[in-house]
Amino acid sequence: LSTSFSGTLKFDMPNEPETARLRHWWQTGGSEAPSTQLTNSGNGGNFAPVAFAQRGVIDDIKSKGLGFDEKPSYLTFKATLNFMKPDRMWYEACSNEGCQKKVTANSDGTWHCEKCGTTIENCRRRYMMTTTLIDHTGQTWATAFNDV
Repeated sequence: LSTSFSGTLKFDMPNEPETARLRHWWQTGGSEAPSTQLTNSGNGGNFAPVAFAQRGVIDDIKSKGLGFDEKPSYLTFKATLNFMKPDRMWYEACSNEGCQKKVTANSDGTWHCEKCGTTIENCRRRYMMTTTLIDHTGQTWATAFNDV
């Protein structure tokens, strides 16, 4: 996740233990650490490299009618993150193995998962950010999830 045009991202969850660890890492040299690319260009989830000539543009989403079939549509394109909805960028999810469904808070501080039918002590916060992406042909809404 990055910004351009001198943008700023601010994630401040002071009650999370990871926040203190991350802030300490950043202040003790993490801000100078080199970044590492985690994946190559994605292509429908298999992350195989895509030749430049095979890249699409945002306008292809509408002009080719992508996303309206029963099967998912995939398009590899290069775009700039233009906007992120500032409201709720995560949801509380079930921490049971194999489950990622949203949980509801109980009055005693525990969490209830409707799918599993269980009550859990701790939940996981999973990112789900609504964004807009732009390129030279247009703009589109996109949702970024916790998984790659």
